[in-house]
Amino acid sequence: MSTAASTPHSAGSSSPASPAELLALAARCRVQLTSPGAPFETVDEIVNGQRVSVYRQAFGTLPAWIEAGRTHGPREFLVYE
Repeated sequence: MSTAASTPHSAGSSSPASPAELLALAARCRVQLTSPGAPFETVDEIVNGQRVSVYRQAFGTLPAWIEAGRTHGPREFLVYE
């Protein structure tokens, strides 16, 4: 969404977007991020007998996620000030 036409209000406008416009923008962003092929694609899976929405590309276990982080070596991962 790189064009001004896709934002809820123009850059020169001093009035904020309405709640309905903001909700519509959030819904469009969610679709872009979670649709098939997107970075945060979601799929339904059965977890402990319940159907839940999960990220397709998520790591299966915490140790797998930690191991993937080790590929970056000693570089800083998180900085809190």
